[in-house]
Amino acid sequence: SITACGAFGGLPSLKSSFVLSESTVPGTNETVKTFLPYGSVINYYGYVKPGQAPDGLVDGNKKAYYLYVWIPAVIAEMGVH
Repeated sequence: SITACGAFGGLPSLKSSFVLSESTVPGTNETVKTFLPYGSVINYYGYVKPGQAPDGLVDGNKKAYYLYVWIPAVIAEMGVH
């Protein structure tokens, strides 16, 4: 739940793996990195329709359903959480 996330340091941040800048904290050897945020974030909160046939089976008995996404011709990074 959102309340539980707040109790454990907040919601996860959506940042790419591209480093925008790096700096060293004065008096320490700690390096702080600033990451470029994702250009587009899309949330999907869907459910499988009751009675829908599975797309396949995993380990012989677990139903598997695929989520199909369109990916542009040029994409640097795609994250799934």
